[in-house]
Amino acid sequence: MSLRVVIKRILIGVCVVSVSIGTLLLPFFKVTHITVSGTQLLPASLIKAATSQWEGLSFFSLYFRPHYQQNLKKQFPEIEHCAIQFIFPNTLQCHITEKAPWVTLLIEGKSVLISEDGTILSHYQLTHQLVPLDFEKMLIIRGISQNEFNNTHQNSLWLTDIRPLVTLIQTELSPYVIQLEKNKNNEWILLKDDTFPFLLGQSTAVMASLRQLSHVITHLDQFKRPRKTIHYIDLRVPPKIIVGYE
Repeated sequence: MSLRVVIKRILIGVCVVSVSIGTLLLPFFKVTHITVSGTQLLPASLIKAATSQWEGLSFFSLYFRPHYQQNLKKQFPEIEHCAIQFIFPNTLQCHITEKAPWVTLLIEGKSVLISEDGTILSHYQLTHQLVPLDFEKMLIIRGISQNEFNNTHQNSLWLTDIRPLVTLIQTELSPYVIQLEKNKNNEWILLKDDTFPFLLGQSTAVMASLRQLSHVITHLDQFKRPRKTIHYIDLRVPPKIIVGYE
């Protein structure tokens, strides 16, 4: 290949790069207005304030440098996904997909929403106008220590251990159960109708008795006895069912 051809190709490459960079720097690729969509529980005003620093940047910089969106997700861990779209001439649309609330934790008298992956949903604004879910029927979990949290995530294995139990409650037992409690011995207690205790034991026993638990709760009448009141159901040693009367 001759030197002239090499030089020619280099010059063409430089021109292409220069034109590309020049195009990206044209004024109509600069973001001057940002709209936010998709938010239901996250206040859109918070996202608008956080993304205001993107104004003046090139859309292509925002699109091809994902750290801008990653930083937004770090600031608001409630965000599952952030998609951006350029609307000619200068508008950036930021569409937010939120993480769904999974359960409510009661810790030191305060309610804490978490998603299924353990994210603490501290920025959610819960008003009658904004809430798309029935939080009054959401499962409440008590007995989790504040020490099991960091700033944005639940960091304990209990979350993984009881996920099948929570799924069972939410899919089959929600008319009966809205509270689950972990005691000082790390044993789980399910409260039917808020007051009636089912003693489930530690996580390994809980997992072994899931189907049995579902049957007992939905067929509780079969354990009733004349002139006796059922005080509790003990399922800590599956497959045994121990009924406490008073």
